[in-house]
Amino acid sequence: MLLDPGGFLSASIIVFDGANCIGGNKIYVEFDGSGAFFDFGTNYKKISNFYEEFLSPRPARGIHDLLYMGMIPKISCYRHDILPGDVDLSSALNLKVDAVFLSHATSTMPATPDCSMRIFQSWHPL
Repeated sequence: MLLDPGGFLSASIIVFDGANCIGGNKIYVEFDGSGAFFDFGTNYKKISNFYEEFLSPRPARGIHDLLYMGMIPKISCYRHDILPGDVDLSSALNLKVDAVFLSHATSTMPATPDCSMRIFQSWHPL
Protein backbone atom coordinates (compact mmCIF):
# COMPACT_ATOMS: atom_id res chain seq x y z
CA MET A 1 0.00 0.00 0.00
CA LEU A 2 1.24 3.48 -0.85
CA LEU A 3 0.93 5.94 2.01
CA ASP A 4 1.84 9.58 1.82
CA PRO A 5 3.57 11.24 4.81
CA GLY A 6 0.18 12.01 6.37
CA GLY A 7 -0.76 8.33 6.40
CA PHE A 8 -3.25 8.56 3.55
CA LEU A 9 -3.36 6.27 0.53
CA SER A 10 -1.99 7.95 -2.57
CA ALA A 11 -3.56 7.79 -6.00
CA SER A 12 -3.42 9.87 -9.15
CA ILE A 13 -6.29 10.81 -11.43
CA ILE A 14 -5.97 12.18 -14.96
CA VAL A 15 -9.04 13.45 -16.80
CA PHE A 16 -8.17 13.26 -20.49
CA ASP A 17 -11.60 14.29 -21.78
CA GLY A 18 -15.21 14.73 -20.77
CA ALA A 19 -14.76 17.22 -17.93
CA ASN A 20 -16.72 20.07 -19.54
CA CYS A 21 -19.07 18.25 -21.88
CA ILE A 22 -21.62 15.49 -22.11
CA GLY A 23 -19.96 12.28 -23.24
CA GLY A 24 -16.37 11.60 -24.05
CA ASN A 25 -15.25 10.65 -20.57
CA LYS A 26 -11.69 9.37 -20.49
CA ILE A 27 -10.61 9.21 -16.86
CA TYR A 28 -7.48 7.37 -15.76
CA VAL A 29 -6.87 6.36 -12.13
CA GLU A 30 -3.60 4.95 -10.83
CA PHE A 31 -3.40 3.38 -7.40
CA ASP A 32 -0.92 1.02 -5.79
CA GLY A 33 0.97 0.36 -9.05
CA SER A 34 -2.14 -0.46 -11.08
CA GLY A 35 -4.04 1.71 -13.52
CA ALA A 36 -7.55 1.78 -14.92
CA PHE A 37 -9.64 3.88 -17.26
CA PHE A 38 -13.15 4.78 -16.22
CA ASP A 39 -14.86 5.06 -19.58
CA PHE A 40 -13.15 5.78 -22.89
CA GLY A 41 -16.04 7.37 -24.73
CA THR A 42 -16.59 9.61 -27.71
CA ASN A 43 -16.68 13.37 -27.30
CA TYR A 44 -19.41 14.13 -29.83
CA LYS A 45 -18.79 17.87 -29.82
CA LYS A 46 -15.12 17.35 -30.64
CA ILE A 47 -15.79 14.72 -33.32
CA SER A 48 -18.43 16.92 -34.98
CA ASN A 49 -15.75 19.59 -35.53
CA PHE A 50 -14.07 17.28 -38.06
CA TYR A 51 -16.54 14.64 -39.18
CA GLU A 52 -20.11 14.38 -40.42
CA GLU A 53 -22.53 11.58 -41.23
CA PHE A 54 -20.66 10.40 -44.33
CA LEU A 55 -17.18 11.55 -43.34
CA SER A 56 -15.45 9.54 -40.62
CA PRO A 57 -11.95 8.50 -39.52
CA ARG A 58 -10.24 6.30 -42.11
CA PRO A 59 -10.34 2.66 -40.93
CA ALA A 60 -7.25 1.73 -42.96
CA ARG A 61 -5.22 4.25 -40.92
CA GLY A 62 -5.93 2.54 -37.60
CA ILE A 63 -6.08 5.14 -34.83
CA HIS A 64 -3.97 7.70 -36.72
CA ASP A 65 -6.86 10.09 -37.41
CA LEU A 66 -8.22 9.84 -33.85
CA LEU A 67 -4.78 10.68 -32.43
CA TYR A 68 -4.05 13.42 -34.97
CA MET A 69 -7.39 15.17 -34.37
CA GLY A 70 -7.01 14.89 -30.58
CA MET A 71 -10.01 12.62 -30.09
CA ILE A 72 -8.04 10.07 -28.11
CA PRO A 73 -5.14 10.87 -25.79
CA LYS A 74 -1.53 10.45 -26.84
CA ILE A 75 -0.65 7.55 -24.54
CA SER A 76 1.66 4.60 -25.08
CA CYS A 77 -0.67 1.69 -24.32
CA TYR A 78 -2.41 1.27 -27.70
CA ARG A 79 -2.04 -1.97 -29.64
CA HIS A 80 0.81 -1.87 -32.13
CA ASP A 81 -1.16 -3.50 -34.95
CA ILE A 82 -3.53 -0.51 -35.17
CA LEU A 83 -0.74 2.08 -35.21
CA PRO A 84 0.37 3.04 -38.72
CA GLY A 85 4.13 3.23 -39.22
CA ASP A 86 4.10 7.04 -39.33
CA VAL A 87 2.57 7.39 -35.85
CA ASP A 88 5.26 8.23 -33.31
CA LEU A 89 4.30 7.64 -29.70
CA SER A 90 7.85 7.92 -28.33
CA SER A 91 6.89 11.11 -26.47
CA ALA A 92 3.49 9.76 -25.39
CA LEU A 93 2.50 9.47 -21.75
CA ASN A 94 3.38 5.98 -20.53
CA LEU A 95 0.39 4.54 -18.63
CA LYS A 96 -0.22 1.09 -17.24
CA VAL A 97 -3.76 0.03 -18.12
CA ASP A 98 -4.87 -3.00 -16.13
CA ALA A 99 -8.60 -2.47 -16.57
CA VAL A 100 -11.20 -0.40 -18.36
CA PHE A 101 -14.52 0.15 -16.62
CA LEU A 102 -17.44 1.19 -18.83
CA SER A 103 -20.37 3.08 -17.36
CA HIS A 104 -22.47 2.07 -20.36
CA ALA A 105 -21.99 1.07 -23.96
CA THR A 106 -23.80 1.79 -27.19
CA SER A 107 -23.03 0.80 -30.76
CA THR A 108 -21.94 4.37 -31.58
CA MET A 109 -19.33 4.66 -28.83
CA PRO A 110 -15.72 3.67 -29.43
CA ALA A 111 -15.79 2.43 -25.85
CA THR A 112 -17.89 -0.61 -26.68
CA PRO A 113 -16.11 -3.95 -26.42
CA ASP A 114 -16.75 -4.60 -30.13
CA CYS A 115 -15.10 -1.32 -31.14
CA SER A 116 -12.02 0.54 -30.01
CA MET A 117 -11.67 -0.73 -26.44
CA ARG A 118 -9.55 -3.27 -28.25
CA ILE A 119 -7.10 -0.46 -28.92
CA PHE A 120 -5.30 -1.19 -25.66
CA GLN A 121 -2.42 -3.69 -25.61
CA SER A 122 -3.77 -5.43 -22.52
CA TRP A 123 -7.38 -5.79 -23.73
CA HIS A 124 -8.85 -9.12 -22.70
CA PRO A 125 -12.68 -9.20 -22.48
CA LEU A 126 -14.12 -10.99 -19.47
